[in-house]
Amino acid sequence: MWIKDGFFTQLAYMDLLSRPFDADSWNCWTLCREMYRRLGKPELPEYPYIADLKDRAAMAGEGRSRFARFESPRPWCIIVLAHRVGIVHTGIVLPDCEHFLHVREQCGTVISPIKRWKCQIEGYYDYAGN
Repeated sequence: MWIKDGFFTQLAYMDLLSRPFDADSWNCWTLCREMYRRLGKPELPEYPYIADLKDRAAMAGEGRSRFARFESPRPWCIIVLAHRVGIVHTGIVLPDCEHFLHVREQCGTVISPIKRWKCQIEGYYDYAGN
């Protein structure tokens, strides 16, 4: 287990960095599912990868009631990014609440500063279950 003194260390996700994007097996949502698994949180619903942004936004909107929304980042919560069509991307907020882990088609799994994506942030969420 990668927990030390009750807190996750960077080892919780370092092995995921640079892992390449794969529509079927490694994308922004499967990263969230994997991190929830590692954190011992409730299992996130399984959603297929949808390339079309409008279809992706529609699917994401359907499951929103199962998530608790926050106005500001919390360690290990899900960050949701939106485009003019709606929700299109997710990631996991890191413990410093200034960076998040996500998977991009162009470069795989990366860490990005939250402030860089500020204009696209729809909200921060934690899974509340069924």
